[in-house]
Amino acid sequence: DPDYPTTHHWYSNSLEMQAKFEEALSEIKRAQELDPLSLVIITNVGEVLYYMQRYDLAIEQLNRVLELDPNFAVARLTLGMVYAKKGRFDEAIIEVQKAMYILGTNSPYGIGISGYIYAKAGKKDEAIKILNQLLGLSKQGYALSVDIAGVYAGLGDKDKAFEWLEKGYNEQNSTLGYLKI
Repeated sequence: DPDYPTTHHWYSNSLEMQAKFEEALSEIKRAQELDPLSLVIITNVGEVLYYMQRYDLAIEQLNRVLELDPNFAVARLTLGMVYAKKGRFDEAIIEVQKAMYILGTNSPYGIGISGYIYAKAGKKDEAIKILNQLLGLSKQGYALSVDIAGVYAGLGDKDKAFEWLEKGYNEQNSTLGYLKI
């Protein structure tokens, strides 16, 4: 069904993983035309813009999501990544803190992004605390290898990052699809 927004959304994600950003943007914008109030679709427009390094447009897009729902944690996490990429670490940390408050501090979702941002911001103690939390959750059966690798990468420990990426590969972690970008 060419008018089903989810089809365009997921196709956009597939194109995004292949670094076909112009096509991905076209598909996600088509999804947005079909479902203009879908928070996840609007957030994904911002995500594609982030990967295209159009950071100011991504920030604008993600703030639109937060105007619709300030408690949409996925938009806050994505916005945190954009701010971090721009070197605006204080704002990035505020966004991930808000997201983790919404999700709950024990939620495995978003913790890796938080740890990476803290590491890149030079807040090593906080990053290591999050890393230890991720390692603990990993022992409980959560597939967090790629998240753990991201925190190690943020801390500059490439050997550990590759070790955990290898574990992610062995687990067939779907997040590895984003390695190209």
